[in-house]
Amino acid sequence: MSSSGIDPDWDDLVLQTATAHHEQTSLWGDAQRFAGWRASRVLVRQGGKLVGGAQILDKPLGPLGHTIGYLNRGPVVVTDDPALTRAVLEAVKRHARQRRMIYLAVVPPYDGDKFLTAFAETGFAVSPNSLPPSTAMRSTTVVDLVPDEEAILMNMRRTTRQIIRKALKGDLVVRRGTVDDLETFKEMLRMLCRRRGVPPNIPLNGFVHDLWAKFAPSGKLQFFMAEKQGEVVATLLVFTCGRWARAWRYGSTGAHREDYPNDLMYWEAIKATKAEGFHFFDITGFDTKYARALVEGRVLPPEEICKISLFKQGFGGKILVLNDNYCYFPNPVVRFLFKKLGPRLTSSGIFERLEKLVSKRA
Repeated sequence: MSSSGIDPDWDDLVLQTATAHHEQTSLWGDAQRFAGWRASRVLVRQGGKLVGGAQILDKPLGPLGHTIGYLNRGPVVVTDDPALTRAVLEAVKRHARQRRMIYLAVVPPYDGDKFLTAFAETGFAVSPNSLPPSTAMRSTTVVDLVPDEEAILMNMRRTTRQIIRKALKGDLVVRRGTVDDLETFKEMLRMLCRRRGVPPNIPLNGFVHDLWAKFAPSGKLQFFMAEKQGEVVATLLVFTCGRWARAWRYGSTGAHREDYPNDLMYWEAIKATKAEGFHFFDITGFDTKYARALVEGRVLPPEEICKISLFKQGFGGKILVLNDNYCYFPNPVVRFLFKKLGPRLTSSGIFERLEKLVSKRA
């Protein structure tokens, strides 16, 4: 097990995986202290070589020393060997018992299919929607960055392509943000959330600056800002990890919509990350009902289609419906009760506090 703040060996392993995700890096885990989590990693080695593991966050739950655990976009393995996946999950279970977890939430990686059999064999259960984390992303859209720029443009919806070309001829400018612009990003996020009537879903304290200090020097956190005549109108933070670039948080004033600052900013982020050699641009987040309909070839009534997802779909990415979330109860009695009475337990309100704790993360 590793509980050091920063673990370069672990981060190197994460970067090697097919769907490498920044939330499995020790840099991310170390930043979670802003939301009261502590990060540790279970490590599996073969012949002394690190080949798999998982970074798990945990948080105290009450005065008796129990905790709640959260494993996001993991576990991590370098091969699809079933024996390795089972070994990693058994190590995760031991860790959950050692940490006295009453509940461990697991959000599998994008290629989580390789874990499904091992989840079932090792006692993990599919998590009902009523169990936390209810906010975990269930679908997304991913742009292939390998083709040339013109091919990427031609794969977009025609209206999106036309909007981008029109915006390129206007007086909008997309530039890279710096640490001095982070307060502007925070204000843009606050403004967007106020318009949507929701609170910001990340801490707007020192967390963002800490992320910048950890990730930005190596290019793993990038910042794009759309301006019109010196007025900032939209901002976008993008994480990079392995072959992936992922749009993380977006903010805007809502001004100058007629100039299409959002479309242009995303396009410039796609171009920039492609130029740096990344293979995929994950626009992150997509309405799951709409995503399932698209994957299954069904047509939804216009009033049932999320406008934000429609915007993201315009960039021509592949729609991904991700695997179910999983959960594990280390206590055998609780595990038995959940297996027998799961629907009644989850509808009784007993997990409301768990939901609040898991959702309150950076």
